[in-house]
Amino acid sequence: MSPAVTRIAPHLIEVVAGGEIVGYVEIADTVFVALAGGRYDRAVEVGQALDFDDAVGALVLAA
Repeated sequence: MSPAVTRIAPHLIEVVAGGEIVGYVEIADTVFVALAGGRYDRAVEVGQALDFDDAVGALVLAA
């Protein structure tokens, strides 16, 4: 099953897998920053990618 993504701000996307928030993807210009964790204010960077799907994949692997 693919993770569900929801844009919660112009630069921020929430990623849910298995019914739980696994993290967020923050858009910084042309870079997608993968932040793992259930709360944005405590999420930890686990990777950066030039492709959105790669950033989401990093979150799924980190979960």
